[in-house]
Amino acid sequence: MSARVLTTNKHAHRYALAKRTNAPSRRTTVARRPSRVCAEETTTATATPKAVKPEQEVELKSGVGFDYAPLRDALAEGDFYKADQIHREALITVAGEEAEERGWVYFTEVRTIPKEDLLTMDNLWSAYSDGKFGFSEQRRIWLKNNKRWEKFYKAIDWVTGENNNYRKWATKEYFYTLDEACEGHLPLTNALRGTNLLEEIMLHPAFEEAAEKAGKKKSSLMGNFGQVKKLF
Repeated sequence: MSARVLTTNKHAHRYALAKRTNAPSRRTTVARRPSRVCAEETTTATATPKAVKPEQEVELKSGVGFDYAPLRDALAEGDFYKADQIHREALITVAGEEAEERGWVYFTEVRTIPKEDLLTMDNLWSAYSDGKFGFSEQRRIWLKNNKRWEKFYKAIDWVTGENNNYRKWATKEYFYTLDEACEGHLPLTNALRGTNLLEEIMLHPAFEEAAEKAGKKKSSLMGNFGQVKKLF
C-alpha cells in the first residue's frame, strides 16, 4: 500500500469507522456536569490543562509511511475532538485500500495494521492525556471488567441512562476535555456494528506484546527491590 498523508479535507464525509451524516460540534464547555459520574470515579475531578505536555517526544513510527504529525499536533493543542477525527481517518488509511474505499474498517483487517502504527497512535493519546486516553488504557479497563462489554462501556462512559443506551454522535453526548472525560473515553470506536472491531484492536499483537513487556519490567523492578531489602 502506498504511503498516504492525512489532510483535514480527506474523506471528510466519514464518521466513526463508518460513514455518518451529522458531525457533533466541538465542545467548548470545560466544567464537569454535576449529575454525571463515571463508573470508575470516586471523587470530583479538579481542573486540568487542555493537554498534558509529554516528558519526551513520541516517535512517529509507521509501517506504511503514514504521517502522524497532524494527530500529534491536534493532541498537543488539546483539541481532542479534532484528534479523534484524525485518529479515525488514520486507522481507516493504515487498514488498507479496501477500508479506504469502504469508509470504515472491517474487523478482519485489524490484524493487518502494522504494530508500529497502532502503538504510535496509542502512545500519542497516552502521552498527551497523561495516560488517561488510548487503546492500551481501554484494554486495561476491558480486562479489569473481565472482557464484559456492557461493564466496559459503562466504565468508559460510552453509554448513558438506566438502560445504558449508547451516547449519540450528533447530539454532542461524548466528552473531549481531560476534566470531563472518564479514563479510556477516547479515542472513540463505532460499536453499533458489534464488538468484533474493538475486540480485534484490544487483542492486536502490538498490545499483547506491550503488556507482556510491561509485566516483565514490573517483575524485574520488584526483584531488584527485593534484593535491596535484603541488604538492610
